[in-house]
Amino acid sequence: PYSVDATFQVRADTMAFVSAPFEGYLAEARVRPGDIVEKGQVVLTFEEEDLRIEEAEALAEIQRYQAEAELAEAEGNLSDLRVSRALRQQAEARLALARHRLNRAVLRSPFDGVVVQGDFRDRVGARINQGDQLLLISELEGLYADIRLPERDIDLIDDSGKARLVFASRPDVEFAADVEVISPAAYPDEEGTAFSLRARVVEDADWLRPGMTGVARVNSDDRTLLWRATHRIIDFIRLKFWI
Repeated sequence: PYSVDATFQVRADTMAFVSAPFEGYLAEARVRPGDIVEKGQVVLTFEEEDLRIEEAEALAEIQRYQAEAELAEAEGNLSDLRVSRALRQQAEARLALARHRLNRAVLRSPFDGVVVQGDFRDRVGARINQGDQLLLISELEGLYADIRLPERDIDLIDDSGKARLVFASRPDVEFAADVEVISPAAYPDEEGTAFSLRARVVEDADWLRPGMTGVARVNSDDRTLLWRATHRIIDFIRLKFWI
């Protein structure tokens, strides 16, 4: 029996970035990588003082322009009336924006999962730009092994869809896995061109976490000892001297 060696990394079906909703100052970071979070749990907060000031200023301007509009209407000054109403609408828009940002100043986890990336405890008080990716949260359900199979070995795997996994954190235990999907196209990486194989661990593995790595062996057909000892060099020679 022969099996193809490859490396793998544990990934999740669902992952989400928690991004900065607006430009502001970070007030509190309540989680760090590795923390388990629940849906709706507060993970980060932005300072609200500046937004509260903007809200108060916009409310004051709305009252001011409303009074000016009423005075212009009483005096029959239509041009001043139109200007005051337009300025009041602008103030109302600023008020709506300030309140919208206040509602988004508290960032929450979109689902139950684990924090994979992002430790901002040392950046409390720092200015954060809008759109910055702050945290990466992954679900703990639907984890799978993303096996990186070198292109040269894609034709060696059999149709059984069976594989064995050994995790770097648990090298003394071998886990059975079922290959569910083989990517239809190869992709380039630092080690060359490879295919991605999606495999599920057969046994109960609640301890799995995104990012875990290890070595996989994907089932192949029976091969002779001579073939196993020479097929690499033979393939190299065929490619090198092909005409």
